[in-house]
Amino acid sequence: FMSCLCLERSERNDKNYETDVIAAVVIGGVAMSGGEGTVWGSLLGAAIMGILKNAFVLLGVSAYWQSIVIGAVIVAAVALDRFRTVSAEKVHRENAEKIAKESEERARQNQQK
Repeated sequence: FMSCLCLERSERNDKNYETDVIAAVVIGGVAMSGGEGTVWGSLLGAAIMGILKNAFVLLGVSAYWQSIVIGAVIVAAVALDRFRTVSAEKVHRENAEKIAKESEERARQNQQK
């Protein structure tokens, strides 16, 4: 009977590690769309999350506000990743157009010779 009581699990005892892990890898630079990211970036993100959680405990921040701040960190990291991805795609597209124009000009010059 006592072992049953000791092993009982309730929602209040849940640590919600999933959110912390998602926040850590997103902070570490892993793209939510997939295909990008490094182990070192994820480890750095986990270290930042550890520091952030430790600061919350030292400051006496309630679990409710900790969840809100971590959610805001995830949203900010995803928004930053999206901005970075869109900017990189724009630069890539501009470079491709520039290369295509240069190729057309060379082809015209070769035809004129």
